[in-house]
Amino acid sequence: MVAAQRPYAIYNQGKYWRSDLCAGPYISRSDAPHCYDEANTTPDQRSRLWAALDPDPLGTAASRKVDTMFMHKVYGRLENVFAGECDETVMATIAEAHQRGVRVYGLYDDAEIDFEAAIEQSRRIKRYNDHCGGRFGATVKFDGVASNNEKYKDLNTENCDDPNHVAKLQWLTGLQATKEAAGGLPLHLSIGYRWGYCSWRSAEENRVINYLEWNGSRKPAYEHMMDVADSVDIQVAWYKPSSQVDRALVQYNYWFAQDGVSIDDDQGTFYVTAYVNPVKDDDPESHRDCYQSFAPHLKTTDSTTVIPEECGCDDSEIPCDRTQNGLWNVFDAVETLLPGSRMAIHYYGGVYSTGLTDGWPVNKPKQKARTGEPCSIDADCRYYARCDVVPDTSFDRVCGEYNLDFDLQPLPFPKPTVCLPSGFECKTDKDCCKGDCIAPKPCDCKGSKWCFCRWHKILPSRCE
Repeated sequence: MVAAQRPYAIYNQGKYWRSDLCAGPYISRSDAPHCYDEANTTPDQRSRLWAALDPDPLGTAASRKVDTMFMHKVYGRLENVFAGECDETVMATIAEAHQRGVRVYGLYDDAEIDFEAAIEQSRRIKRYNDHCGGRFGATVKFDGVASNNEKYKDLNTENCDDPNHVAKLQWLTGLQATKEAAGGLPLHLSIGYRWGYCSWRSAEENRVINYLEWNGSRKPAYEHMMDVADSVDIQVAWYKPSSQVDRALVQYNYWFAQDGVSIDDDQGTFYVTAYVNPVKDDDPESHRDCYQSFAPHLKTTDSTTVIPEECGCDDSEIPCDRTQNGLWNVFDAVETLLPGSRMAIHYYGGVYSTGLTDGWPVNKPKQKARTGEPCSIDADCRYYARCDVVPDTSFDRVCGEYNLDFDLQPLPFPKPTVCLPSGFECKTDKDCCKGDCIAPKPCDCKGSKWCFCRWHKILPSRCE
């Protein structure tokens, strides 16, 4: 078994590319708003989201499950939380995530030197957890707050010989305030691999570290950041396993050298982030920007723009496989080289689980949910069962009892020459394209062999 049996994290930016409406190539939302859905506003959208976060719920590929989600578009939805409002989309999303074992962090990806809006979002999340969690139960509470403040990228190389750089220290102070405003919730921080380097080169001996005097110690900037955060992800911005490891190694070593942090920790505190969204082509001569992402092509502004269908690879270290399976293979390699680390996906709905290309399918469950299992809509459930709210809860939903009062679809026997899809009558497992030939329940023939071995007289067995 490879090391990649640890669940992943994923960024949910609040938007989802509809490949059934726009075949591609990928166009920014600002240029093609009609190509997008919200990511988790409606029950149908959440059903699609949960299927993407557990692409093999039968367990044959447990390493592909996501158990941590950094959710964007929280700031606006909690705008009136101090007036007592509890946003139903937020509550339903978190409750349904918790039913599936997924942690939810409220994400703010600003670019502000003082973190003003991120601090305000932390305050809103704390108020939401106290007030809405008190009214509707602990299942609707956020598990933490997350920050991706790209402003540091703009400051990174400024006056690198100055350990008291005012703006950089202001950024660190804002980060600390964001955590404090969350009232004890853990803080997750996304860190660019160059952050804390005045000059970053492929050869480690040529890298110049930026040391800062802050909080009573002189350290590289990225160490100060990790001292504040409870978990981190490193944006490595490259597709090769060796490059990902190289770009995350210094932070990895510092993180796991801290007291109380272990490579055997099952909570997930150190992530390496891979881009799955198409990136802008700023280097049209070499298309070098392709290498930053696992997306199959570059971002464009309209569907007529000429772009490479396939981004090339810069060497033969790994197969040139910018597909979901290619992503998994790289994840396995990196987690083996960095024991204890986990991988993060940036982001759901850009290419991941959209069907934008054959290599990026819409992930769907292998089987529908059984009675008592989580659901978002009726279509998630087997045998026409309803997806109902769990008694004494407001937003937890599970599939009810199977509904066997439906129109049967008889087929001729002996066995037809084609396999049967789910829901059709069958006599043996071999009749079914997928799954088994399942006898109806409850069975009223008192354990007779005829009923037990399938093909109930009144309610015929059906392909699962």
